[in-house]
Amino acid sequence: MNLDSSVIRTSLQLQAGHFSDYLSAEQSYAEQPLLSTSLTRVAAAPLISIRTAAIAAGIATDYYSLIGLQRGSGYWISEQRQTPLQAGDLIFIHASESFTFHFDRHYEVVSFNLPRWVVDDVPPHGTVWPGTGDSDGTAHDLVSLMASRYRQMQQGDFRYRQNTEARLLRAVAVMAAQQTPKQDSLQLVQQLIRQHAADEALNTDWLGRRSGFSRRYLFKLFSQQPCSLNQFIFRTRLEHAYLGLTDPQALIRPVNDIALSSGFKSQAHFSRLFRQHFSVAPGAIRRQLKDTIGRDIIHYG
Repeated sequence: MNLDSSVIRTSLQLQAGHFSDYLSAEQSYAEQPLLSTSLTRVAAAPLISIRTAAIAAGIATDYYSLIGLQRGSGYWISEQRQTPLQAGDLIFIHASESFTFHFDRHYEVVSFNLPRWVVDDVPPHGTVWPGTGDSDGTAHDLVSLMASRYRQMQQGDFRYRQNTEARLLRAVAVMAAQQTPKQDSLQLVQQLIRQHAADEALNTDWLGRRSGFSRRYLFKLFSQQPCSLNQFIFRTRLEHAYLGLTDPQALIRPVNDIALSSGFKSQAHFSRLFRQHFSVAPGAIRRQLKDTIGRDIIHYG
């Protein structure tokens, strides 16, 4: 079996390094090789997996994963945004970038892992294809395909693995071609919110002045989105705080300082809302980061 060396190397790094340390004996992490790629399945209890910049730097820069969520829900969090994930969703990640997966209950994922050279182009880091509301069913069908192919892989011969890899590579190519960057009104407002989430003055009136849009139009922009305008502001501030809590360079920074600099009026208010949203206290995130850094020093230092 001619499995690409970067797939083997990165798989070994993830297993011997930081990832498998989170899993108990009742949970599973296993990988099935195809030809130049592989399929991975993870079934785990609640998980906060922080891929710090130091960990990401130890992973091949030409390594990517298309991850399908079979069961559960949670968040994918990066410096750019916080993305809610539901069963049936697909997300494309660049393994050498830093990010956090946050699942507050049992979840199952299957991922297609590939080196850069096997495709002409790849989707942007963090691109998500929702499984719900997907008009042509592409995302949901792909998650089901990846899961079924993984289950049957042990009995599959060379041609079966070859066919599986070819089908999934075609899917990645199609998804990459569909990503046409454009800056519409909604994206402009979302960008303004992300850039100024730490400003306590951020509200609909402020957004109206900065964007030139009326309050009515601002609310209309979000009417067909998963959350309202005010909810998006609230979630973006929580994302800003989450990134502060998972910053390895700010371990001694007080939680109150992070709360205030993320647009919240008090630590108590922030902690209550943070727990409601993420089902875990801010202090637990900080402890997880310390544990991650400890493993980082052992495996990558």
